[in-house]
Amino acid sequence: MHTLASLVLLLLWLMVSAAHGAAPDSRYVQSVHVSLMDWTDLSIIAGGADLITADEQDMSRRSVIAQRKARLNALKNIYDSLGQINLDSSTSIGQALEMDPSAARDFSAMVKQAAVHERVRTAGRSHLAEVFVILDFRDEQTRVFMPELLFAPVLAADPGEGTAAVPGSCQVFIDAADSGVSPAIIPSILDEQGNILFRASILGSGKRSASSTVSYMRRSLEGDGFKTISPQGQTLWIRSTGYSGKLGTDVMLEGEVAERFRRVVSSARDGCSVTIILK
Repeated sequence: MHTLASLVLLLLWLMVSAAHGAAPDSRYVQSVHVSLMDWTDLSIIAGGADLITADEQDMSRRSVIAQRKARLNALKNIYDSLGQINLDSSTSIGQALEMDPSAARDFSAMVKQAAVHERVRTAGRSHLAEVFVILDFRDEQTRVFMPELLFAPVLAADPGEGTAAVPGSCQVFIDAADSGVSPAIIPSILDEQGNILFRASILGSGKRSASSTVSYMRRSLEGDGFKTISPQGQTLWIRSTGYSGKLGTDVMLEGEVAERFRRVVSSARDGCSVTIILK
């Protein structure tokens, strides 16, 4: 029986991975509990399953019961996974909920907006009921119900005197693949003294904000996926030297690299998009 349960869980995990469809050379995918977090598409997919074997006359009723159990399992998995996601470098979402239990209602409302896909697979007298719950952080309806703690105002270092605002988009790519950085909803970019150069939620500073955001991507397996430090207009490629914070989500920049980053971000009139590249 234990072996059968293990096979079912393995099958479910493979199907969750296949349904997620993440390309290993273009996305950063984090395994959280029994769910997957795609930090490029800002989505979580969780699965639940229930295996039944019964006589034909009982199959219809038991199939409905199995699907209900599978749905409950999937919802539990996505709740558990949310709790393990880092909010910032000092707190996970789960820890934030412990400090403010009322926020659990907001998360419950948000998860209710998640897309649910159900299916039943039959092999002889055995039926595998599967449910996949997909929570899309970029879905407009979902964002209406998101807890406020998932949003953070954009914070950038003082531009200083004589910095001219540059119109147009600002793109910064930080190669942190070898620095041990972990992803978070609200990461910060720091200099070597620990001063904040930039902080913004991956969800934006407002529920519909599209500027000044942080996203993650996985470094390509073909080559190092890194360009020499060379600002081209408002596009900058730099390398991180390490991480900071208890949960390791804050990105550290040193010396001239930190100063170059500060100049580009502070001169961006229309906001800045920061992409952190991880393994």
